[in-house]
Amino acid sequence: MRHGLLVVTRSDLMDPELARDEALEYLADSSLGRPCAVCVSGATGAGLDDLRAALSGLVAALPTPDTGADVRLWADRAFTITGAGTVVTGTLAAGTLRVGDELALVPGGRRVTVRGLQSLGEPADVVPAVARVAVNLRGVPLEAVHRGDALLTPGAWLTSRIVDVRLHGSTDVPAEVVLHAGAAAVLARVRPLGADTVRLTLAHGLPLRIGDRALVRDPDAAAERAAQLAAVVAAQAAANPLEPGMPLETARQVVGLPDARLVELLLGSALSIREGRVHAGVPRPELPPAVARAVETVRAELTTRPFGAPDAGRLTELGLGVKQLAAAARAGQLLKVSEGKYLLPGADVAAAELLAELPTPFTLSEARQALDTTRRVAAVHYRLAPEHPFPAALEDALAAVAWVAEHATEIGADAERLAVGGDSSDASVTTAVARRRRDLRLQVLVYPATDAAMDTPSHERYATGYYLERDEMRSSWDTYLGGADPTDPDASPLRADDLAGVAPALVLVAGFDPLHDEGVAYAERLQAAGVPVELVEFEGQIHGFLRWLAVPLGAGRLDHHPEGELEV
Repeated sequence: MRHGLLVVTRSDLMDPELARDEALEYLADSSLGRPCAVCVSGATGAGLDDLRAALSGLVAALPTPDTGADVRLWADRAFTITGAGTVVTGTLAAGTLRVGDELALVPGGRRVTVRGLQSLGEPADVVPAVARVAVNLRGVPLEAVHRGDALLTPGAWLTSRIVDVRLHGSTDVPAEVVLHAGAAAVLARVRPLGADTVRLTLAHGLPLRIGDRALVRDPDAAAERAAQLAAVVAAQAAANPLEPGMPLETARQVVGLPDARLVELLLGSALSIREGRVHAGVPRPELPPAVARAVETVRAELTTRPFGAPDAGRLTELGLGVKQLAAAARAGQLLKVSEGKYLLPGADVAAAELLAELPTPFTLSEARQALDTTRRVAAVHYRLAPEHPFPAALEDALAAVAWVAEHATEIGADAERLAVGGDSSDASVTTAVARRRRDLRLQVLVYPATDAAMDTPSHERYATGYYLERDEMRSSWDTYLGGADPTDPDASPLRADDLAGVAPALVLVAGFDPLHDEGVAYAERLQAAGVPVELVEFEGQIHGFLRWLAVPLGAGRLDHHPEGELEV
């Protein structure tokens, strides 16, 4: 690191000069030397003008980026967005990215195409260096991309497993090190070549060029942390067999890492990460005796009716709550097919084979009869953006509701007692369906997205670090709308003029959710229009919590609005 700025914050609490001088002394022997130092206070505003000036000077002193250079984007994060697919984020240090570009994904050399770009929270057709960038890849599954992979200009880079490097700082290195280049971390064997020069043999090749700078670290320190984490995770699993692993943030704190994403580097073969939790890589845990007996009862009942999932009352009667059922699924004793619905492992394959024997097309009623189920819930899979942008999803949802109403008798439902529901973006579609079909009896809106403007205080408070990231949300809205008017009330229901007469609503919001305020605001709009509303606030939860296991429902607070009670 050759360019930097030292900032001492909270300077209003005490004289900051002592802390500044101590930090400068600490940095003196680093590659930064003695950087420019600024003392600031967010509370009083002192020093903020100096900070702005120092940042401007720092940026002005940086070398001009080569926007015509070959692209090498190290992937520091990969995730999926519904309707868009796999997104890779990283820092573009040189070169230029364009929508439609073909890149090589290494390791492996797979050719991929740039489907979309976003930088600084805004979509872009072209992103020149230097920039933080999110790259939407076409047709690439999430499991094909990992932290430390690189997107490269095809044919412009060579990967090498043997590199000669000159060491700066300490030249006393062990026989095996970890080389950190970009976002990659690779084990390497060391062969001394001179007083400050060594040859590294990497565990796998990296796209490196002469002049690249990287870090080498002693892997023993990482091994000690990995062993510590494995021991703590295993101990927790033994003491709490029903708990679904250790939260990633807790794991970070256990080993003292600055960022939870670094926990992935400690996993090895003993640990794994699933659904934001660290799990011990050991054989599936044994269930406590009482849980095992209850699960065996469910399995016996499912033997006679393999697709007749026990209802909530039966599960409660057997003492099987969320944690117990989750543990049974992890142990391979039950298969979770949807929220609160469990079957025997393999029932999904058996159902598909049975339905494949029916003449096509077949109705929901015919499928229900073939599987001998009594479910009266229709799950609608609508067309997705960007191939089918707004209002395609709404059109499909309306068509599905119309079909259910028309065929209610044959599927065992009551056409006069229909309800619609959804969470997040699905809840947005639900609001539009409820406005169009005022014969519905109930709408269930779970942390709904109700305004594409994203300008509420909760969007500012929880922009990052609370699972649903603001940049991801902005990208999702842009993909969903596909250029349509973001103020259209069918997309942004909070902007609807007339809500009177729509179905009574049950609205659930999470306290630490960027969508919190717009969900509350929509509930208040419904209330003002005379619609019976129940608003439930789960103050300690984040967006998406109802999709996860072991939700502490006691965190909710039920606000009853006086305009009317729900009756369905």
